[in-house]
Amino acid sequence: MSNPHDRLKIFVVEDSRGILTLLVRAIRSAGARLLGHSDRADEAISALSRRDPDVVIVDLNLRSGSGFSVLRWLQSHTHSILKVVFSNHARYRDFCFEQGADLFFDKSCNGTGLIQLIERLAKLRRNSVERSEFCRLATQSQ
Repeated sequence: MSNPHDRLKIFVVEDSRGILTLLVRAIRSAGARLLGHSDRADEAISALSRRDPDVVIVDLNLRSGSGFSVLRWLQSHTHSILKVVFSNHARYRDFCFEQGADLFFDKSCNGTGLIQLIERLAKLRRNSVERSEFCRLATQSQ
């Protein structure tokens, strides 16, 4: 059995209960660890200030606030955390990158791509690949 400290740590910012359920299932299936989740920007930022995830998955439309504010906070307060946007709003893709996103997956057509990314990163983490290196590998592959 792998050391729990070698498991990929993911925080999810998502307001859709159905999408959250699918992501949690994918995270657990990949052997990764869900550090937490929130459907509100302010709660997500507060939780992220106390946690050290490897990956943050962010939706743009939240119950309260916006995923953009979460991205901006992550960009200015964290280093080497992979910031992944998962949204139906592909028209904001370039703006997401300007706000600090590392990757963008369109919910309407690329959910499988996000699940494959989670699986790939979880495997890299189990193989003791450092966070900065798997972030580099993830952004090269898209």
